[in-house]
Amino acid sequence: VVYTFELVVEEDEEAGLCVEKREGPIEFMKDPNETGMSFVATGQEARKEGCSCIYGNPCQDKYICNNWEKRFDVAKSNGWKGY
Repeated sequence: VVYTFELVVEEDEEAGLCVEKREGPIEFMKDPNETGMSFVATGQEARKEGCSCIYGNPCQDKYICNNWEKRFDVAKSNGWKGY
């Protein structure tokens, strides 16, 4: 079963919130109603769930985070502005 959705995102580039740019549709790899769903833009590999602190975004889940106690420090050292 293939589910097709359209995602429209308005990013505030002046605030530094533009994370990445993608072209093409997003294809869901499984039922979007299941938790832990992964997605992929056409022509790219599926991105697995993992620690987001290393990309400048503090993790929200301690079971995925590489350093839960210092997640804010790790995120700041990777570009998070703290707000």
